[in-house]
Amino acid sequence: MSIKNITSSDTTLAKAYFTILVETAIKGTIISYGDLVSISKERFSDDKDVLSDIAIKAGRRLEVLRMHTDLFDLADISCLVVNASSHEVGGSYHLKAEVETLVVAVHNTHWLHYFTSVNKALDMTRAGNEL
Repeated sequence: MSIKNITSSDTTLAKAYFTILVETAIKGTIISYGDLVSISKERFSDDKDVLSDIAIKAGRRLEVLRMHTDLFDLADISCLVVNASSHEVGGSYHLKAEVETLVVAVHNTHWLHYFTSVNKALDMTRAGNEL
């Protein structure tokens, strides 16, 4: 899937989410959509895009992040984001049948080796473009 017209808000939030998801992966845990958004707001309280974010839009930002981690052939870190009540990935998650295997792969990835490169790739994405 490709997102057209990536906005600066999309890349800002993808970067914020990436930071939190890397920490989540290192801990070997998962995180809910709501917690991802609220932690982002706590950590990046000086950013208007982050402060105006809502959980229902997280999927789009996770897709932007996925497009950038795919550039480095990394496991899909967005598989760590789940529904708070069911503790399962969202119904529209594209790799739902493979989620258990993906979570293990994400937890075993050395994310700190890729952190700077993924963030630089996000920084280089200009608003209005698609990957």
